[in-house]
Amino acid sequence: DKDSIVDVELGDHVQGDMSVMFSDIRGFTALSENLTPEESFRYLNAYLEMAGPIIREKNGFVDKYLGDGLMAVFPHGAQDAVEAAIAMQTALESYNQRLVQQGLEPLQIGIGVNSGKVMLGMLGEEQRLQGTVISDAVNVASRLEGLTKQYDIKIAVCQGTARAVQEASKFNFRFIDRVRAKGRMGTMNVFEVFDSDAPEVLENKQRTKTDFERGLEYYYQRHFAEAGVEFNKVLKLNPADKVAQIHRQRAGQYMASGVSDDWTGVEPLQVK
Repeated sequence: DKDSIVDVELGDHVQGDMSVMFSDIRGFTALSENLTPEESFRYLNAYLEMAGPIIREKNGFVDKYLGDGLMAVFPHGAQDAVEAAIAMQTALESYNQRLVQQGLEPLQIGIGVNSGKVMLGMLGEEQRLQGTVISDAVNVASRLEGLTKQYDIKIAVCQGTARAVQEASKFNFRFIDRVRAKGRMGTMNVFEVFDSDAPEVLENKQRTKTDFERGLEYYYQRHFAEAGVEFNKVLKLNPADKVAQIHRQRAGQYMASGVSDDWTGVEPLQVK
């Protein structure tokens, strides 16, 4: 609520319920080894020039650039953030086609979206200040993005975001895991949004969704043999489904070794 940038002062802040997006280019460090510094900057800026307008179109704004990634905030609701994530992944397909035509490696990005109460404000000291977002919701969004690598998915969101989407029936969500971050007491239910998957992959996930969800239900009820059967059904039709592979492997391990009386199926988060 400032009339001019010169009116902004250290410590100015505002709080509210918002959605936070983290996006990161996978494997860019290895990719950049074959590029000059100038080429690396051109590579990144071309991608960011594609992503930025999509975020603004969906009523969000980029809070900061993080080298080969970005963090964005959506003040008006979770649906804006989910639509932006899908649009970014979809636009990346066209962008990658141009890269391949130029003889360059295509990019892959992971996106994590979390929703909650955040504080936006001016941080730093009088000679060097910047706007930033501070909240536990930010940390969770970053961890969700990290999970996209582990599960080989494009978009991961928290349960709060999935529930806050006003037109949820428009999108393809599926619950994929319960996790607990190191140092945190609470658990987090993680959902995949797979609308931006390739058409055949999207269709396979839709066709196997019932078997997949039944497998998870058996899994959390400790019926590991039955869970394995359901995940095998999923993998027979969609063998590249990494999430189903992970749960089938876990079910097999627990069927062989058993679980403790206090087992809840919550997995320790493997990303920072």
